[in-house]
Amino acid sequence: MKLNAPFSDDKSRALVLGNGLHLSKNQLINLVKEASFIVCVNGGSEKAKELKINPDIILGDLDSINQDIVKYFNNLNIPIVKIPSQEKNDLEKAVLYLLKKAMKELSYADSWESKLIKL
Repeated sequence: MKLNAPFSDDKSRALVLGNGLHLSKNQLINLVKEASFIVCVNGGSEKAKELKINPDIILGDLDSINQDIVKYFNNLNIPIVKIPSQEKNDLEKAVLYLLKKAMKELSYADSWESKLIKL
């Protein structure tokens, strides 16, 4: 089973999957179900592949993404956008991207917890 962001015009909550993700599969699935748009930053794409979550985009400086992961998501036509600037971290880059998409809320999953941020 592949999990895709259930896009809906009336939902404007994005999910950003970060590197070092240690949430349970059930916790992540619940976050995916609540999201209308999914962004992976760098290593978060590995967890997405492992759980068969198809993000809408992968972005960041791409310094911690495995090339096998890049090939996997390229084969699924998932956009991968390299933003090499080191002036902002990858979460900041994702937030700026999502603000341009007029998202109102952001769930950020990284390490052992997730956070809901109002944009």
